[in-house]
Amino acid sequence: MLTTTKRKAVYNKLKKALAEGIYPPGSRLPNEPELAEKLGISRLTLRHVLAQLETENFLARIKGQGTFVKNSGSDGKVRILVVMANIPNFIQEATLLNELYKVGEAQNALLEPVEPAIARNLSDHEIEALFSSGRFKGLIYISFNLDAPDEMRPVWKKLNIPAVFFFFNSSFTPAALPQESLVINCDVPGMIREALICLRNRGHRKAALLLNGNLNTVAPEKVSKLLEECGMEKEEKLIVSGSKENPQYCVPLIELLRSGAPPTAICCGSSVAALQLYHLLNSLNIPVPGKTAVIAVGQTPLGAGLFTPSLTTVFCQWHEFAVEAWQYLLEAIVTPEKERPHKKRIILKNYLFERESTVNETSVSTHQKVTV
Repeated sequence: MLTTTKRKAVYNKLKKALAEGIYPPGSRLPNEPELAEKLGISRLTLRHVLAQLETENFLARIKGQGTFVKNSGSDGKVRILVVMANIPNFIQEATLLNELYKVGEAQNALLEPVEPAIARNLSDHEIEALFSSGRFKGLIYISFNLDAPDEMRPVWKKLNIPAVFFFFNSSFTPAALPQESLVINCDVPGMIREALICLRNRGHRKAALLLNGNLNTVAPEKVSKLLEECGMEKEEKLIVSGSKENPQYCVPLIELLRSGAPPTAICCGSSVAALQLYHLLNSLNIPVPGKTAVIAVGQTPLGAGLFTPSLTTVFCQWHEFAVEAWQYLLEAIVTPEKERPHKKRIILKNYLFERESTVNETSVSTHQKVTV
């Protein structure tokens, strides 16, 4: 807080100098004694002003290097281009972008998302022009591609800007990425493991897994190994792959449910698949969770409480994604290009929200958060 009139006057003067480009984006301010003398103030007053400007994301102070002017637009906000390459549904997009907006706003930064269709139609020259103009200081590339590698355009590697690449598929990290970039993945096998442990702890040893939605990223042989690792029965028929025409209401699952020894639990790859599964179980007069527990993998808690019974979900933490992305970008923006960290990778933590769909006592509705 700038509590004195003098501090506020110096703050306004220095902020105006930043806006007018006297100290251009990316440049280092004079050291404290020199700047304090130039402004005609004490070093203590200057430190209060610099701290306020740093809080508002105009400056970045790097220990041992000095105070740097952050790159920003005319409104003082750092602008980041967000390319949404492959988003399967509105819920995923809305939840992820909402977290990015909230964390960015607190840092005086602004997202400008580009929809998939627009991104595909931008030429390499147009993309390069967006960044060479100075409007955007970084890139966030988001893909929920579940089945096959994205077609990574060479232009992303040429930009030489701080970039964050998010791929839901934890087994896919393309090589053609900028050296100065952060790759963030979800841990889908870890989500399945957490779901199976939850079911096992509820007394289930025979669980069917529907390889649909988010589970499409994991090969059947890997799922079979996870069943074994978690102490579950490992019958081949428990791993059910739906057809493209009818991925949820597939004949093998119905036959399995009607067999003499049906599974006592079912794990599926999305809340949409879970909702369709609820309808299927209802049509077969199989109560949830009375005879069959249901759990969904790879979903946020959004909307899961609206199911009847409310749906247990395992998901990765989008807030963690937003914090990691912004922290990397804002630090990299003010770091000289040669000193930026080389490409690194983060696997997001998984969380379990257990609700009534896996609990026999209908009066129980818990929201347990368990870090894998």
